[in-house]
Amino acid sequence: MILAGYIFFLNRQSIPLDTNLLIGFFSFNFLVLIGFILMTTIRVFIKLQEILFTNKLALMFFILLIIVGIFSASLFLNLNNIKSLAQKQAKQGSVLSQINTIKNYYLTFFFNIIGYPTDKKMTTEKELIDEINLYRVRLDLPLLSQDDALCSFTESQVNELETTTYSKHFESIRVVNDKSIMMKKAVELAQTFDAPVSASQIVSFYWIYSHQPYQSILEDPQWDSGCVKVSRANIITIFGKKN
Repeated sequence: MILAGYIFFLNRQSIPLDTNLLIGFFSFNFLVLIGFILMTTIRVFIKLQEILFTNKLALMFFILLIIVGIFSASLFLNLNNIKSLAQKQAKQGSVLSQINTIKNYYLTFFFNIIGYPTDKKMTTEKELIDEINLYRVRLDLPLLSQDDALCSFTESQVNELETTTYSKHFESIRVVNDKSIMMKKAVELAQTFDAPVSASQIVSFYWIYSHQPYQSILEDPQWDSGCVKVSRANIITIFGKKN
């Protein structure tokens, strides 16, 4: 307060402030504050030591408090590490799953039911690929590359899915991030189609107009690989991009 009054007086008198005086004053006050905190800490520690060594119950409580503190800190650090790892993986794979079966690729599943009962009017694998490529050409994107390993993996998935979902009631899963979830939902949920669905309907209405995750992948040049496999009423489409 004295310093503030002195500064106010100097300002009123238009007398220039001495910078060294200000620095010295604040430095002195800072050292006094540090000394006060240090002395208070030492006094508290000495008092605590006296209580602990004269009271066994207090000593046990203090030791227990230290153990709990160490455990809590360890748990907090562990949770932070898990959170950081999850965030890192989420950034790497976006909302998509990395399937180790296909080396050097990130993959995402599209699963659709094309109709029940099956008939010759059903869409074919070639029709779907042609429709996807037609859409990509309109966006000046290159045609999908059909990697042999990717197509083989896609075929294995649709064959596995066929044994799980072939019944009178079907479901259409738009974007699937995990194969186990896909298999589970394929059994639990159901949607009946009264008529076969064409390739253009799947690409235009199922993927582009109704479900944004599909559209973002179809329009992303990084997703440059893809394969479609049809088995009975099931379609598995897997898109891939290099990781």
